[in-house]
Amino acid sequence: MKVAFISPRYYPNVAGGGEVSLKLLAEGLNEHDSIEKVSVFCFDGLSLDTINGVAVHRLGNSFELPEYSNPVCYSRLKDVLSHYDLVHSYNMEYHPAAGALADHLSIPAVATLNSYTYLPKRKMGMETTTKELLYEKVFLPFTGRILIKYIEKIDKFITLSEASKQIYDSQRDSYRDITVIPNLIDTELSTYNDYSPDGEVTILYVGSLKKIKGVRYLIEALTHLPSRFRLRIVGDGPEMDNLVRLATDRNLTSRIDFVGSIPYGLIDEQYERADIFAHPGVWVEPFGRTVVEAIQSGLPVVATDLGGPSEIVSVPELLCEPRDPSGLATSIQWASEHHDVVDELQRTVESRYAPSVVVPKVADLYANACAGR
Repeated sequence: MKVAFISPRYYPNVAGGGEVSLKLLAEGLNEHDSIEKVSVFCFDGLSLDTINGVAVHRLGNSFELPEYSNPVCYSRLKDVLSHYDLVHSYNMEYHPAAGALADHLSIPAVATLNSYTYLPKRKMGMETTTKELLYEKVFLPFTGRILIKYIEKIDKFITLSEASKQIYDSQRDSYRDITVIPNLIDTELSTYNDYSPDGEVTILYVGSLKKIKGVRYLIEALTHLPSRFRLRIVGDGPEMDNLVRLATDRNLTSRIDFVGSIPYGLIDEQYERADIFAHPGVWVEPFGRTVVEAIQSGLPVVATDLGGPSEIVSVPELLCEPRDPSGLATSIQWASEHHDVVDELQRTVESRYAPSVVVPKVADLYANACAGR
């Protein structure tokens, strides 16, 4: 079987966990017995490369407005993909184009629902940026309906967690035949385990600084913890200034390091320097790439009991309610006193998200999609 992935970006152009997850999946499938060829078609430059056996076709620059980017994607690929057996759209933006291409070429299409791009976030109680709010009010009720009609032509959908599937199940008319298949782990990540229970404890957060990430509650949690607990925040975003002001108002500037954004290749160094990882999200995050990376690196992870991260963290004491600084602090304190719980977390991650577990599930889904055509 020849598989063509479509995505706005591909590694090493990383905007978040989606590009890393796609790279791991493409390379894993490329080694599977049922897959003859894996290619990626993306819109983050102009080049043709082979990365770890995967052909990467960069076809120009991506456009933020789906009403424009999808017709461009379709026009550039409608003749190119005629030699492929299946198209798989990843990172959401080009799902309508994938449906149109599948219809035009009479090949099956699979789409990974790793965000909520085409859903009305306000109606689901999710916070929206000004840009997202404008899109929902102006475009989604009109041209957005056309895009969704093409999404409905996709044969099978993948969500990365049961929590995310529940959201898409509520939109059953447009998103049918959904299977939960999580992302796979990077088996090359190293484990660091030199924790000292009596010394300074470094709490690490890695991710974008948006309201939905809940970082303000992590800063507030620090006021409930002894002074030996420090917080390192790696990432950037629209909430940066507000979070710095909050740290100042709470007299926490000496205990918090705002590192800013760093290249993905340097993130493992941050895991190595930390003792506990915190994921204080206040939205139904589809998965949680940094959560599994932190666990693989030997860190106990404290997370809110919401979305994909709550399905990854298998120890109840490490989960707390969203928007609850005191609860976060309690779970962080528990993690510092039971650091060896990371062994259980690592066993869970390995059993659920290893390539040997995830890749065959995706290959089977492809086979079923082809058989259904």
